[in-house]
Amino acid sequence: MTLWQRLEPAPCVVFSAVETAATIKAVHDALLDFDGDLPLFSLELDDANRLLEADRSPGLRPADRRFLVGVAAELQAELAALSPACRPLHGSPHDANWLQTADGLVLLDFETACMGPIEWDLAALGDDVIALFPGVDRGLIQTMRRLRSVCVAAKCWVAPERAPEVREAAHVHLRMLRGEPVD
Repeated sequence: MTLWQRLEPAPCVVFSAVETAATIKAVHDALLDFDGDLPLFSLELDDANRLLEADRSPGLRPADRRFLVGVAAELQAELAALSPACRPLHGSPHDANWLQTADGLVLLDFETACMGPIEWDLAALGDDVIALFPGVDRGLIQTMRRLRSVCVAAKCWVAPERAPEVREAAHVHLRMLRGEPVD
């Protein structure tokens, strides 16, 4: 069952950073009145730690596992030292959760809605969009990008063989976290 209106995608329409920023701001504004319970954004890191266990991601080489577990531990310590303002967020505004329609840009898939700093959502967006949010903590965005990468890597390494793009994402995020070039 769905409570949404069907929208026709308009794939040839390209939206600007200004339109993307306006849409995410509208979503954030709409969520401010949400009075239900939402998990903390850091739940993603807890999930990543479980997925990095050897029995959950058997295809991950031991050295890569140690590296990802180490990055996750570093991030856990960084998060413990922070006390950013938390608010309701979309949780996962990555490229696959946007729909371009003739009437404008729409953000989909609120299953990972959470409480967290605005930088968590912004970390999934491009620098051109982030530039339209003056006053955000750029250092925190970088931390959140690392957090997103370790979470994506952990999820992809559970079953990288399920699709070529999953295997590619597993390797890309591992290289990104290592500071290696990504082709």
